[in-house]
Amino acid sequence: MRYNKNKYQTNLVKPSEYRLKLNANGKAKELEEKHFFNTETDDRDEDDYVYNRDGHVISYDSPIYNSVALTWLNGNLTKSVFERGYIITVDQDYNTYVNRTYPDLNLFIYGLSASPVWKYLWSDQLGLRSKNLLSGTNRQSTSPATESYTYTLDSKGRPTEVEVNRTDGYSTILVITYVEN
Repeated sequence: MRYNKNKYQTNLVKPSEYRLKLNANGKAKELEEKHFFNTETDDRDEDDYVYNRDGHVISYDSPIYNSVALTWLNGNLTKSVFERGYIITVDQDYNTYVNRTYPDLNLFIYGLSASPVWKYLWSDQLGLRSKNLLSGTNRQSTSPATESYTYTLDSKGRPTEVEVNRTDGYSTILVITYVEN
């Protein structure tokens, strides 16, 4: 038996579309995701974003989960709770490295359970950018997992490597290069 991890994409008849609608304050109002298949179109919308006074999103309607609740402390997303007949709780820890990455490295290496992968491109508009870089995550669910992140920084304080270690024994090193003008 052969596994094709891109099988979902091979059934598409044209590229997927992601549209971000902003409110008057430049924050997300709705994120539309559309996939075009031979027999149908799959539409998924996130909306009803609620922001705290600092501009961080604290809840939104997800096409995947019944509810999403996000907790922030000192500019960092510290807890994510997703509910859909069962509860997934993810606790996030941070180091002292300031998150100046774009796309948002935190969302790229970890992501959110209730989100398309493209969110890291719009972390500021979605109110998801944390002040610091992640040092670890702890997922409590029917399939618990813990990840730790170790960074190598260049002379400008930018991450050039991220070592990701998971409790299931999986580890990887992401190498980041910067193009200087």
